[in-house]
Amino acid sequence: MLTLYTLPSAFDLVSVSPFCTKLELYLRMRDLPYRAVFGDPRTAPKRKMPYVEHGGRVISDSQHVIDVLEADPDASAIPPLDGWLDARQKAEGHVLRRALEEGFYFITFFTRWFHPASWARYAPIYYPYLPKGLGRFIMPMLRRGVGKTLAAQGTGRHSAAEIYAMGERDVAALSAILGERTFVLGESPSTSDATAFAFLSSSLDFPVTTPITEAIRSHPNLVRYHAHVRRAYLADWKPVIKDGARG
Repeated sequence: MLTLYTLPSAFDLVSVSPFCTKLELYLRMRDLPYRAVFGDPRTAPKRKMPYVEHGGRVISDSQHVIDVLEADPDASAIPPLDGWLDARQKAEGHVLRRALEEGFYFITFFTRWFHPASWARYAPIYYPYLPKGLGRFIMPMLRRGVGKTLAAQGTGRHSAAEIYAMGERDVAALSAILGERTFVLGESPSTSDATAFAFLSSSLDFPVTTPITEAIRSHPNLVRYHAHVRRAYLADWKPVIKDGARG
């Protein structure tokens, strides 16, 4: 059985990380047996989450794991999720994924760490995973590091209003791509849906309304899509056991 090393769930989020959510959803969409356990980024391969142990191999990075499993003829009795896509659809899915993961991600990252109400709910999630009694001191330190990362990447050089405006355009583009289709590339699911859902969930399943949440809710097809995917693949989902918690 495949072992998924992931970051903790919280509220209605499968994981606080959209990349962990993406990979766990993919495994469920593909109907691959797995067990999810808490993973520590400090000891993870490449020091990033998620990663898996599969067939005697340790595989890191959500997309790399998906690529390996999609190409593995022994991964499941069912075909790869992207097996029905033609070359153009595969290219569209690739561009969509890169836009969400390399652009929109940093907007949601900013929102989670620097929108005041979001930060107030988000920071305490990590307290059980940090040395007892030090969470209130460590998280602000990490926040400063996040600010430097966002500045180096570029998103953090803009004002909050400008960042949210960029996010609103990203959301509108995703809504236009989805249209009235059941899934983002057609009437059947693909790996692109794991990514799309993960980034919608990061706002819709977090208990604070932000400008990005409002932008998503302004597009009924995205709200419908999020509910459909959650109902189809996560109805019986249970939170990951928090192996690393230290009370």
